[in-house]
Amino acid sequence: MRASRTPAPHSGTVEYRFRLFVAGMSPRSIRAITRAKAALDSFLKGNYDLEVADVYQNPHWVEEANLVALPTLVRISPTPVQRVIGDLSSPGWTGKLLAVPAARSEEA
Repeated sequence: MRASRTPAPHSGTVEYRFRLFVAGMSPRSIRAITRAKAALDSFLKGNYDLEVADVYQNPHWVEEANLVALPTLVRISPTPVQRVIGDLSSPGWTGKLLAVPAARSEEA
């Protein structure tokens, strides 16, 4: 499997970008892909881009992305980068990935 994308269905600017690192098409990988897409569709209503990246096809990603376990879902933007490790079955992962701290004022 190569990296695949689920683009946002509208033509506007995508505010959220995610990359889901998986190891092949194992049941755990498939579960993580299914759960990520369902949750992101539910909370972001298509205002996101999800790339599924198979480290079996591109092993250099393990080191480049500093991965310690798979699957790992990474929110690339908005910053700061956030990670959730596992098949996304634990409650609360969406809050961690979707919460974005308020912008700090540089005028203070």
